[in-house]
Amino acid sequence: MIQGSEDNWLNISNREKIEPLRYTPSHGTHLFKYKNRYLSFARIQEDNKGMFWSGTSEQINISCFGRNPGIIKELLEEAQRTFLEKDSNNTIIYRGSKSGNGGDPQWVRCMSRPPRPLSTVVLDEAQKNNFIDDIKDYLHPSTRRWYSNRGIPYRRGYLFHGPPGTGKSPFWREPHARVTKELRVSFLGRMY
Repeated sequence: MIQGSEDNWLNISNREKIEPLRYTPSHGTHLFKYKNRYLSFARIQEDNKGMFWSGTSEQINISCFGRNPGIIKELLEEAQRTFLEKDSNNTIIYRGSKSGNGGDPQWVRCMSRPPRPLSTVVLDEAQKNNFIDDIKDYLHPSTRRWYSNRGIPYRRGYLFHGPPGTGKSPFWREPHARVTKELRVSFLGRMY
């Protein structure tokens, strides 16, 4: 038996739980080649200190040699396409969060998940279908107009309860994934 083979097996079985490595350029200025053109990438981190708050901000500058910025536009468009394609079949979830400098709460992207089949949720089929129909009806453009014409805030909330693992989270994520790709979630205990 090979020494440490049990530990190796554990590492292999837990591999999908390990976050993939992410490579980012260090702070400073770097040159790189894109479509046979040299570009400059500068990453600058600044410490911001105010009277009542402090924090850090980061600035990224991309520049090219010459007067035509077309190559930078191509690079940014390709980066945007690649980023959006990565989540094309997923539901993007944002959570409410207080901003670091004491300002207003803001929406922060927290995860992107593939939809889970509703068949895995422990709930009566009629209740599942009623919930999905309600979401579709609420997200229809005419519903927004109906609320607006009557001066009613366009909001909808659902309260789910039950033991862990019965499908509460996937139950509200999956129907939204069918209709829209973005969800805004606020956990009231964490907002303020």
